[in-house]
Amino acid sequence: MSTIQLVHITLEIWGAVFCLIIGAVIYAEKQTEHTSDRMLLMLILTDMLLLISDTVAWTFRGTMTMPGFYMVRVSNFLVFTFSFVIEIIAAEYLSSLISENNGKENRAFNRAINIIAVIEFIALVISRFNNTIYTFDSHNRYYRTKYYTVFTVAWIMIMSLMVTNVVKNRKTLGKKRYSGLMCYCIAPGAAVIVQLFHYGISILNIFITLAVFMIFVFHEAERAKREQIQAQKLNDMQVELLKSQIQPHFLFNSLTAIQTLIAKDPGEAYEAVGDFADFMHGTMNALTSDKLISIEEEMRTTDGYLAMEKRRFGDGLIIETDIADRDFVLPALTIQPIAENAVRHGIRGKNAPGVLTIKTQKDTAGHMHVITVRDDGIGFDPETVCSDGGTHVGIENVRRRVELMCGGTLEIMSSCGCGTTVKITIPVKRGGE
Repeated sequence: MSTIQLVHITLEIWGAVFCLIIGAVIYAEKQTEHTSDRMLLMLILTDMLLLISDTVAWTFRGTMTMPGFYMVRVSNFLVFTFSFVIEIIAAEYLSSLISENNGKENRAFNRAINIIAVIEFIALVISRFNNTIYTFDSHNRYYRTKYYTVFTVAWIMIMSLMVTNVVKNRKTLGKKRYSGLMCYCIAPGAAVIVQLFHYGISILNIFITLAVFMIFVFHEAERAKREQIQAQKLNDMQVELLKSQIQPHFLFNSLTAIQTLIAKDPGEAYEAVGDFADFMHGTMNALTSDKLISIEEEMRTTDGYLAMEKRRFGDGLIIETDIADRDFVLPALTIQPIAENAVRHGIRGKNAPGVLTIKTQKDTAGHMHVITVRDDGIGFDPETVCSDGGTHVGIENVRRRVELMCGGTLEIMSSCGCGTTVKITIPVKRGGE
């Protein structure tokens, strides 16, 4: 085995091991919530397969045995094939980044790259019968033939399309990702040109690996920045929610009611103090912790609030709960603000007793935890309320926290005179973690 073979094999084995470690870290830390994360993982694993294939090709090069004969041919075919697949995945990774950062995605670039890659693959298959791109000599060594240049031109065309798309969306991508993607486009492109004029070296795959590593480094830097911004947003929302929850008149009314009960009914006053404590405990926890809590903890806070309101409204407030699904977690103060809105803005405006219903269950497919808060109050016009900028700030706060912390959704259905239904869905896999 020659020195150049040993160098290539060593570099590519280390590259493959490195790709495997990075892929394992991404998977173990569950960093695949976004499409771009999944595309990056696929890019890294495909690069690993490319390096392994090329390692096998270099290892069995010149081996005059039957296994060596087939290993060289299969591995070289896979090297070309995985290089086409990497081109497609890289284009999809770029598109997902543009889409996730609210950029204007142009699928024409992806379609053009896919078409070129498919044509390359078809030409590769045909080449196995007429040796137009590469073949093997009598010593079982790979070498290029006269139309190999076509493959090089196709690669440069794909890199040119990638560069155009990256430059076009540089503001959307941000400096770090822009730099990583430009490295991916330029470094392998330069390696292809070098290999075209210097036969006997195979630096393309090594350069692809270095470029993928740069993409990973800048991707992780942007992800860390995104998580920091998200944490700050959550903190701001917690403070905003606390301000909306701790209202002086509510606290004053609650304490006054407890004071009155102490003289009239000490036993009931004892219960009222407990309910007030449950409500305050849950509210304060929402400010001091950004962790998800169990549905039991959230209902304890909600029940504390509703019990105080029940004492105030008496028979004018009917509360029904059906917590059938208890095996999930959610952000603190998710249900309570919705229940409070239902009482204050829905049921309170009625001239007759109002019913507030809280239910939890899984959907029919078992993929979602579903929380439903329904009242038969006066209802409202969602379009009018959404534009008033005040009344339902708490609901929008809940919506954003459910989206950021659980990947869930919040939907409001209401009409004047017909009550309101708020439906929250939380994915089972994420909500149950």
